[in-house]
Order: sequence, then C-alpha cells, then structure tokens
Amino acid sequence: MSVPFTKHLQASDRPSESGLTIIESLVAIIMIGIVGAMITPPIVIAVATRLQNQRTQQAYQIAQGEFDRVRGMVNNGRHEPAALPVAVGNGPLADQGPPTGTVNQLQSIDPGCNSYDGGQLPANRALPIDITGDCEPDFIMQVFRNNGVVSDREQNGLNRPTNFYMAVRVYAVLDNPVNWGDLETEEAGLGFTSGDSSQSTRPLAVINTQVNWSDTRDSLCEFHSAQGGCDG
Repeated sequence: MSVPFTKHLQASDRPSESGLTIIESLVAIIMIGIVGAMITPPIVIAVATRLQNQRTQQAYQIAQGEFDRVRGMVNNGRHEPAALPVAVGNGPLADQGPPTGTVNQLQSIDPGCNSYDGGQLPANRALPIDITGDCEPDFIMQVFRNNGVVSDREQNGLNRPTNFYMAVRVYAVLDNPVNWGDLETEEAGLGFTSGDSSQSTRPLAVINTQVNWSDTRDSLCEFHSAQGGCDG
C-alpha cells in the first residue's frame, strides 16, 4: 500500500506561518513614536541653543568691531566730537533707552548694498547690519557715549575728549518689522532653549567700556588741563 505524498513532506518544506501580527505591528509603531517623542525635544533644544549661541558670538564680534574702530580713531588723534559716537551727557549709560528706529543706511559685507559712511548715529537710532550679504539686516547696532573729559584748549584745536565711556548694544533682527516698543536694554542671557527666548527683545551683546587718549603729550596735557594741572 502506498504512503500518501503529504506524509513525505518534512517540517522544513511546509510554508512558514511566522510573521508580525497586526497587534505586533501596532506595538512596534507605538514604540517608534515614543522613542521619537523622547528624542525630538533634546534635538530641537540643541539646535535652538546652538543657533542662539552663534547669534550671540556674531553680535559680540560686531560690538567689538565698533569699539575697535572708535579706539583706532582715538589712538590716531582723529576723534573730533563729530566723528565719535554721539554724547548723551554724563549720566549712567545704562539709563539710555533702547533704539526706537533705524537710520536710513545699511552696513553690509556686500559693497553693492553697503550704504553706511561711518558717520555719527543718533543715540536713539540703530544701524542695520547685514552679515550674510543678502542686503537684509541680520542685526541692529546702537552706539553712544558720555561727554567724558573734554579739554578747554580749543585755541590750539585740541578740543577732543581725552577719555570717555562708550556703549554698544547689538540686537538680532528676528522679527520683520522690528517691534520697537518691545525692545529692552538688559542683555539677553544664554541658556538651553527651544526657541528664540529673549533674543528678540534684548540685546545679544552689550559693551560698556572706557576709551582713553593717552599716546601723545598733547593728550596728557589736555587731561591735566581739565583737572587744573597742566602748565603751558
């Protein structure tokens, strides 16, 4: 008597019935979603914090560049009052309010759209600055100083200040147009963030520093004259 053919099939020859069931697939999808939800916030925070730190570094480079420009004029004795940042008296520089608008000029790395002539800026106006070359402002800069010590030896043409304090505030342009009424003067703090934090209203860089003109005998004489101690 012959044996049925099906009895000769080995277990390995039978069609496999293994695989993912619908429930197992749903569990896998849920697990992937949970893992994604756990990973995404740290990634978003890391990217936003990195961008915030990058903006702050760029803002400080802009502020330091303006300070170096003014200090260079002072060191070379080319700092007539009209060439310096505008004076706002001798009160605390921190009391000067934020800018309420911009000047009709643009400082840009693209010579084709750079219109800033290096002239004096009003204390309540900011200079738009383009660092990407797209002719659109990425930052705005506010610059001013106090009166400082000014010589009375105007008869010799030496009426330049011998020392003064200047302030530079650099804000990021995150909103277009800028919400001028929301701007503040306290420097934005750095920290982990998932957004722009306070960078849209507070300056990213604030430099308050003293500038002295002390490289020549005339400047020393002006300083001592202002203090009542210069002879001739």
